[in-house]
Amino acid sequence: VFASGAYTPDRDFIQSRYIFDPFGHLLIGGAVGAQWNLEWNMASQRAAEKEAEARRLSSLLEWARAGVPAEVNRWHEDVERARADLRQLEETIPVTKEWVVRASADFSVGIGDSREVTDAVAAYVAMKNNQLEAVYRLNTALARLAEATGTLTDGSSFLYPGDPE
Repeated sequence: VFASGAYTPDRDFIQSRYIFDPFGHLLIGGAVGAQWNLEWNMASQRAAEKEAEARRLSSLLEWARAGVPAEVNRWHEDVERARADLRQLEETIPVTKEWVVRASADFSVGIGDSREVTDAVAAYVAMKNNQLEAVYRLNTALARLAEATGTLTDGSSFLYPGDPE
């Protein structure tokens, strides 16, 4: 039930349903309501909800069993690729270093030009950059592999799993 009213002297009441006068009105109203809940199958609905949650968790477990080995394989392949790149760079960097020394010696004697020296230095710097990138990729892949296998903070091999090289 509600009631609202306002009166201002020397003001007429407006008899229109489209205009509301806040200084001269009288409003009275009421409402009656009822609520009735029928819950004859609440226990079975809760059981169905728990069964659906169990099915969701079991499908999540199946997905994880399929996904974790794939992730481990991916990071293991990245580790092997980075190690192969490092082995190849260990053979290539001394060759580019010799090229820099020979080009510098030829330029010092006067039988070579400066372009050969700059090309040799650029190749050497590129190989060193590739070596740093391969070390970064190796460390990142080892950390991701440790995370995927669950050995990130386990035992003596704190960060890097497997056989250190």
